[in-house]
Amino acid sequence: MFDVKPGTPIANSDYKSFKSFIKFIIMNSKVLFFILFLGLASFSVNAQTTPPVKENDKTEMKKDKQMNDDRVELTRTQLPETIQKNLSADTYKDWTFKKAYRVKTATGEHYEIVVKRGDEKTTLKMDKDGNVVS
Repeated sequence: MFDVKPGTPIANSDYKSFKSFIKFIIMNSKVLFFILFLGLASFSVNAQTTPPVKENDKTEMKKDKQMNDDRVELTRTQLPETIQKNLSADTYKDWTFKKAYRVKTATGEHYEIVVKRGDEKTTLKMDKDGNVVS
């Protein structure tokens, strides 16, 4: 396209060919920008797609949410008096209270009390009267 050697001054005739070269770049740059735009647009659309959630997964999430909704964390002082007395009795005197939950199920309500003795940790299940349930 250009037969100009390095260091040679640009003459008027070369200026016309340079001008046509600029026009060529401008005309083709529109096409290049359009192709670049389409490429970036398709890349961003592809990056935003997420895998569909299966129906079984939705059911599992609902079950987990329902289980969490029926379980309320309590402090030791919020437990029924009978359970507090049982925790203070000789049976559990070596155990340290960690946390407790009131759990509502289809069959009723019970309390889950997490206690610890040394490295041993266990969960006691009691009804509102302080009786251990399984």
